[in-house]
Parts: sequence; structure tokens; C-alpha cells
Amino acid sequence: MEERIITKKDLKDKSLGYIEGGESKCYYDDEILMKIIKPSLLKDDREKIIRQLYSFNNNDIVTPLFAIKNNNKFIGYGMQYLKGYPSLADYFKNNVTSFEERKELMIRLSKVFDYFDQMNYAYYDIHSYNILYKNDDMKLIDLDGGVIKGFKNDKLDYDTALQLAKKNLAKYTLHTITGVSEYYFNSLRIYKKKSDVISFINSLPENVRKLYVYALNNDYNCLNNITPTLEEITKDIYDDTKEILKKRLRLY
Repeated sequence: MEERIITKKDLKDKSLGYIEGGESKCYYDDEILMKIIKPSLLKDDREKIIRQLYSFNNNDIVTPLFAIKNNNKFIGYGMQYLKGYPSLADYFKNNVTSFEERKELMIRLSKVFDYFDQMNYAYYDIHSYNILYKNDDMKLIDLDGGVIKGFKNDKLDYDTALQLAKKNLAKYTLHTITGVSEYYFNSLRIYKKKSDVISFINSLPENVRKLYVYALNNDYNCLNNITPTLEEITKDIYDDTKEILKKRLRLY
């Protein structure tokens, strides 16, 4: 993996844009985004994880291109900057999307996580601002928010991170397919003892029922086969979920 020495003067270059986040500062031009990570988050194995992510190969992810060093210390990495690509959050906000389109996108996203399973990598930082989408091209970014087996990241080991990743993936894909925020989808948890909610969940095909129950409970075990289960979700299941949310939360 290539290494580049970046100085404070380089980062103050007026040709660079600037984004500040909770865990990092990002500088970008038309082609490259450089992510400078807070030193407190580099105490575990994040550098080693980032260096291994360089070798990952999947069309729907943005991998590190080079390591960034300053005063001989690793401080971050560079990746492709996808200029003009809105986040999935902004895409959903500005476009009317159908159940079929959201389902297709979530199956595609889940297949990325199937690839991560093959690579013994647990990515848990799943939200709509880490997914970019334009012209049927989806890209998952900020891959340093995960753990490769044998390493730790932000005090999380692989097994713990995998449990968190599976849970977050289940919740994110289901509430996105349903077309509501995670907050509203999670509100079903409040009503899961109500007769209509129990009846609805019990009427679901076995694998889909397990996915709903898993997404709505507080158990952090690992549920596998999320991708084929998402493929089983039909328009009727979507309509029934929508009806429950409409009745209980006065949505739609």
C-alpha cells in the first residue's frame, strides 16, 4: 500500500474542500478524499485494518488507496472521492422510490456484507450517509468503521463487531425497505405484544418472521442468511407492515 507524507500546509491548500466529522476531518479535491482520523481512535488496530482493506475487491465499496503519514506517524488514509454522488439518505429524500427499488438496493447492500463475511470483516457503521448512490451505482464508504478477524477497532473485537454488524444490517435493511426511519420502525418494538402486531409477525414466512423478530429484539446474537431472507419479502408483506405502522404510529 502506497504511503504519502501530508503536512499541515498541504491540508490548508485552498484547492481542497473540507468536511469535519465526529471521528475525523476530511479533505478532498475532484478525485481524492483524505480522511484524517482522531489520534484517540488509532490506539487499537485501525491502521492495520485499513492497510488490509486496501486488498478488498468489490464493485460496491470504496477501499483505501494510500496511507497518510505525518512526522512518521500514520494519521489516516486516502480514497476515491465520488464527486456528485449523493448519500442514500439524500437520494431517498429527493426521489420517490418504490418498494421494489428499495428492496433491490437493500439486497445489493446485503450482498456486500456477504462478501465481508468471506473476508472475515465485520462492518458495523451502517447508515445512509455511508452509502452513496448515483445512476444505479452504489458505493459503501468509510470502511475503517469495522473489524477484521484477529484485530480490534475502538475496543471492539471481531466477534463483538460481527454481532453489532448483523443487528445493524437487519434493522437498516428492513426499515429502508419499509420506507420509514429506523426510529419509526423500532417503534414496532413498543407494540410487539399487541394482538395485531403478534398476528402480523406470526403470519410471516418463517425466515422473514425470524428477521423481523431479530431486528426488533435486544439480543445481539448473529443471524445469518439475511440476503435470501430479504429476497422473500413481498409487496404484500410490505403493505401489511405499512398498515401496522399507519395504524399504530399514524404514519403514511
